[in-house]
Formats: sequence, C-alpha cells, structure tokens
Amino acid sequence: MILKNVRAFVGVSSVLALAASSFACSAHGGDELVQARVETVDRTHQALSTGALKWANGTYGAACQSHRGESWSARISGTDPMDNQALSVVKNDTACVLTLTSLVADAAYLAAPSIDMTDTYADAGSSFAVQDGNIAFYANAELSSTSFASDFTMTILFSDDLRSVSPSVTATYASVSGSASESQVPSPQYSLDFSGITLQTDIAGNVEAATGSVAVTALGQTGESYVINNNQSLGSTFADVDAAYSASSPATLGATIGMGAFGLTQLSSVRNLIISHTESGVTSYEVIRITFNRPALDTP
Repeated sequence: MILKNVRAFVGVSSVLALAASSFACSAHGGDELVQARVETVDRTHQALSTGALKWANGTYGAACQSHRGESWSARISGTDPMDNQALSVVKNDTACVLTLTSLVADAAYLAAPSIDMTDTYADAGSSFAVQDGNIAFYANAELSSTSFASDFTMTILFSDDLRSVSPSVTATYASVSGSASESQVPSPQYSLDFSGITLQTDIAGNVEAATGSVAVTALGQTGESYVINNNQSLGSTFADVDAAYSASSPATLGATIGMGAFGLTQLSSVRNLIISHTESGVTSYEVIRITFNRPALDTP
C-alpha cells in the first residue's frame, strides 16, 4: 500500500458553499419522468470573475429512451431563459447517460473534456473556458443515482484550482497537493499512479526489490524537470523548496518515473517529488510527498 501525502503551500482554505435549485418537468410521450435537482459546491480560493453559475448544459446519450442525442439544460440559479429544454429522464432508464458539456454564467463555458456523469466524480476535473478563450475555472460532476428510479441530484464542484475538483489527487492515495511559487508563473499540476510498481521487503521492512514505474499524468500546467528529495521535514516555503531542488540534480520529466529513482532501502520511507516549471527564467514548483508503506509479505 502506498500513501501519497502532499502539503499545500498556498495557505488559503477552500470555501465550501452549497447552492441548490430544482425544476419541474412534464411527461414526454406518455412516459413517466423523474426530476433533477442541481447542487453546486464552491471550492474556489478567490471569487471567480464569471459571476454566479446560472445553468448547466449537456446531452442525452444514444441509449436514452427519450430525447436521445438531444441537448438539455439544468437550472442552477436565476430566471434567465435557458439554452435547451429542462433536463428530464424516463423513470428507471438505467441505460441513459447524461453528459455535461458546458456551464453558463456571464457566458457559456465549454468543458474540456465533457463529463459523462455517473454516481461518482471523474478521476480528474475538467477545465471550462469560452470558445477559444483561456481557462476560467475547473469543475467536476456526479449524479446521486444512475438508476433514475426517482428524482435525482446533480452535484457540480467548481474551483479556480484543478486539484480541488479532482478526487484522484486528494483521495486515491490519501493525498493532498500543493505548489510553491513567488511569481505569477503557474505551478505544475500532476497526479501519480502507483499500480505499475512492485515492492518486496524482508520481515524487518528492508527493501529487497523495487521494480516498475510510477505513472505521471498532467492535470493542468506541465513541468519540465524533477528531483526526488528524502527530507521528511522539508519546509513549506518557496525558499525551502527551491533550496531542496537546487541541491539535487534535476532529471527530465516524462510519462513515468522508474522506481530506481526513489532509492528505497527501508520502509516506511518518505520521498518528496519536486516538479519544476520555468517561464522566462522564473520557476515554480509542485511538491508531492510520498510515503511508501510496508506491503504485505509474499508467502512461499
């Protein structure tokens, strides 16, 4: 078992706010329809310049009994006319897939990628931007149920930080994520996948073999290089991280990092993966603290 424990350096607590709205829908073609309710969870660190979210837009899947292939809208707030007819699903239509394609505030912000909603959040959130524009915010979405046996809730997380809407970064490996920067240069944003590694130890926890690679996936801003530091008390300031990075020999960041780079000899061991991004001579960092816990011992 591997736990990835990363400190957040920004020092700003996320604000959690719930806003709910509901709408009624009428029966279509004689079918009994279930109603949807939308909740939004605000995890922004700073207020978005877009203003309040007004409604969500999306599409019905090809297997939906009603409206297949058509577009829907689901109100979040306000009374402005929506782009499409209000979302409705035929009761018990378990094959129907609802895809979130955009969120509307002061303009329509398109999802990249679109979100095929299930009863759990996508592993990583999507970015939202006006057509050909810069990213305005990030969001993720889930449904309370995909059985559609009764009225259901669509919950939308949104934030100015991708990590705040990406459960795989904060839960899959019991981790948090953070950055260190003294400028407006964006910090790298990555998630790690440890499914491709194998650790073997003796009964005392000494590492006898560490094979495979850790997969590295960009969730937003990419980085160019990395170092691995084993200081369990690495400080949380930019100066601390910059000094730790400068004291090591950076390696070029690719899609994977081989286990040999971590230099494991004993469990439990802490390693700080420091990823850097540089623009015009100015550098920012992401630090991912990984704890390699003792795995189950092999039996003869």
